[in-house]
Order: sequence, then C-alpha cells, then structure tokens
Amino acid sequence: MKPLVCLAAALAVFTPFAHGAATARPIQGVDRTYIDTTVSPGKDFYDYANGAFNKVTIPGESSNWGVNQEIDA
Repeated sequence: MKPLVCLAAALAVFTPFAHGAATARPIQGVDRTYIDTTVSPGKDFYDYANGAFNKVTIPGESSNWGVNQEIDA
C-alpha cells in the first residue's frame, strides 16, 4: 500500500510540469520593491519590510489600498 501512496504523490507533484504548466505559474515570493533598505531589519523589522509600501498614497477615490487593488488597477 505504501508504494502506491508514494506513486500517487509523485504523480500529483510532477504531472503539472509534464505539460509545460510550470512556465504559466505566477511568480511567488516576497515583493522586494516594498522593502525599505535604509532601515536596519534588526532595529525595526516592520519599517524594513513595509517601509516603501507605507509611503504609497491612497488614491482619492479609494478608502483603502493594498496589493489586491494594485492588481485590479
């Protein structure tokens, strides 16, 4: 039974790559454009990680602004 489970898991993992779906996947990870490198991460990690995003101005017609609104824009 164990080899069958391992085979099913391997097929589930590698099947998308067989059809070229790996190139169609969106980029994942940390958006480094919002990191404020002028701040030391050891002193204030919040400002280091979000400093540049916190300086983004919210458009007048919006009550809030975030990544989802940027994607829709």
